[in-house]
Amino acid sequence: MNNNSVSFFPKIDKKEFFILSKAFLFFFFVLASWYALRPVRNELAVQGGIYNLPWLLMGVMLAMLIINPIYSWLVSRISQNKIILYIYSFFILNLILFL
Repeated sequence: MNNNSVSFFPKIDKKEFFILSKAFLFFFFVLASWYALRPVRNELAVQGGIYNLPWLLMGVMLAMLIINPIYSWLVSRISQNKIILYIYSFFILNLILFL
């Protein structure tokens, strides 16, 4: 057999393994929290009334239009490791408080 065969999984160094596992866990918990909160969000939107749904979506859009430039400005000023820690901590605290 040829030693130059291509593997499906790339070779990972020991120092890369910790970074990769941390990234995997962050992404896993972000998706897990999204799928835990999505039914709650949908139920709250329906409870507000189906006719108020366009106003709710417009409010979310306006909030994102305001928050996104502020977030972009912060990311340009603060180091990447710190901003990830701050943003994840903010959302973790929100999940703890509201669930």
